[in-house]
Amino acid sequence: MRHLKTFVATLLIYTTSAMAIKTQFWTHASADEFKKGTAKGVVINNRGELRLTRQTKSLLPEDQHFTALPAFAQAPDGSIVFSTFPDNTVLRLKDGKLETLADLEERTILSLFVEADGKVLVGVAGEKGEVLVIDAPDAKPRTLFSQAGVEYVWSMIRVQDKLLLATGPAAVIYQIDTQGAAAEYARLDGENVLSLIEGPDNTIYAGTGRDGLIYRIDPKTKKPFLLYDATESEVAALALDARGNLLAATGEDRESSGDGSESEAGRPENAAAGAKIPSELPDLPKEGDKPPPPGGAKPIPHDPPAKPQATSAPSDTGEESSATPVTGAAPIAGGAAAQETTEGNAVYRIDSKGFTTEIYRGPVVIHVMAIQDESILIGTGDQ
Repeated sequence: MRHLKTFVATLLIYTTSAMAIKTQFWTHASADEFKKGTAKGVVINNRGELRLTRQTKSLLPEDQHFTALPAFAQAPDGSIVFSTFPDNTVLRLKDGKLETLADLEERTILSLFVEADGKVLVGVAGEKGEVLVIDAPDAKPRTLFSQAGVEYVWSMIRVQDKLLLATGPAAVIYQIDTQGAAAEYARLDGENVLSLIEGPDNTIYAGTGRDGLIYRIDPKTKKPFLLYDATESEVAALALDARGNLLAATGEDRESSGDGSESEAGRPENAAAGAKIPSELPDLPKEGDKPPPPGGAKPIPHDPPAKPQATSAPSDTGEESSATPVTGAAPIAGGAAAQETTEGNAVYRIDSKGFTTEIYRGPVVIHVMAIQDESILIGTGDQ
C-alpha cells in the first residue's frame, strides 16, 4: 500500500510538470535568420533555404559592406584579385590579408586579368567601356583601351603576345598588342561577347549574349564558325575539359522583374553610369554586307522555328560534315513540354566534330565555370 501511494504521488508530480510545459514554435524563413545559428554541413542560400554542401570557409571578414563579387582573377603568386559591388573596388587577398588596389567609384567592374608581372587589368562598363591598368596598390589606374561604341568589357584572355577583349553591346572582339595598339580581331552576329577561351592551336571560342550563340574563330583567317545556338540567351562561361571538348554554361535570368517584364541577366550594372544592355535586337546585316561563314552556316533569323540541338563543324577541308540528332537533348517543341525541358540554365558539351550534348540543367543562373580534375565546377546565382 505504501508503494502504491508513492507511485501515485510521483505520477501526480510528473503530470503536473508536464501540464506546465507549453509547445513553442520557431519559424526561420530568411537567410539573415539562419545566419544567426551555426551551419554544419549545410549552406544557406539567398532564398532562406538550407542545402547540404561540402565544408566551406569564408575568406572575407563578416563586416563586409559589399553585396556581390562580380569578377575574380588569380595572380601568378597565388593571390586572388576580385572586384566588389556596389562600391566598385578592386581588392587582393593574399595570405589571409585584404589589400585595396583601387577604388573606381562609379565605374562598374565586369572583368579582371592579372599579367605575369602582377599588373592588374580591369574591364569596366559605363557610357564608355574601358580597360584600366593598376600598376601598383593605390596607384591611379591608367587607361589601356577605350574605343568608340564600346560600353562593356565582359572578359579578357591573353593569347601569345596579344590581349583579347570580349566587348558589347556590339559583338566585337578586340586585340591589343604589346605596344598597346588596339584593333578589331573578329566581329560576330548578335550582341555582347560575354565569354572567351583559347582552345588547341590558338583557336578562339566565344559566347554571346542576347542570342546565346557559340562561335569558333579561326586564328589565321579570324573568320567565325557558328557552333551552336543555345536555347538560353546568354553564354556566360566557357571551359575546356581534358579531352578537348568545349563546355558552355548559360546564364540567362528568367525571373520576372515584378512588372510583368523579364529582368535582365544577373550581372550588376551601375545605374549612375547610364549604360544598359539594349532591350531590342539590332537589325540583321543585309545580304552582301558580310560573307557567310565557311561550311554553309546561315544567318540566324529573328524568330527561328526551333533552336538546333546539334550542329556540324567544318572539316579541315572546309566541307561541312553531316549532322545527326543529339541523344542528350530533346528537340525543342511548343507547349508545356518545351517549357519543362528548357527551364533554368544548362551546361553544354561540344565535341571536336561539333556535336552538342546537354550534360546539366538546373534552376540557377550560372556566372562562372571551371574544370577541376574530372569535375565541372559552376558558380551560380539565385541558389
